[in-house]
Amino acid sequence: MKGLAMARANSPTRQRMTPQVKGLRVKAGQYIKSCRIAADLTQAQVMKEVGAERAVVSMIESGVQRIPSDRIGTWAVVLKRDPKEFAKNLLKYYDNHFYKLLFDSKED
Repeated sequence: MKGLAMARANSPTRQRMTPQVKGLRVKAGQYIKSCRIAADLTQAQVMKEVGAERAVVSMIESGVQRIPSDRIGTWAVVLKRDPKEFAKNLLKYYDNHFYKLLFDSKED
């Protein structure tokens, strides 16, 4: 069981909260907040439309929490964004390595 626990801990789906990951999460939150403001919506309005608690919207905007991948399309529509572009932008922050593999021609 020790090997399985270790594999889960090192899983690419479980990013460690390194300073770089924290910084990317904060940037994601800033991006989401700027989208909300551009859409002229309050956190309460977003909360109601996406079916989340207000604290969750605040945590997402502050970079503490991510938008669940199965809810990104809903958030995009509520924030009046193209779902593909919104998802692509979030991928840049939520899974930077995967984003680079898909969209960048050069590695850092």
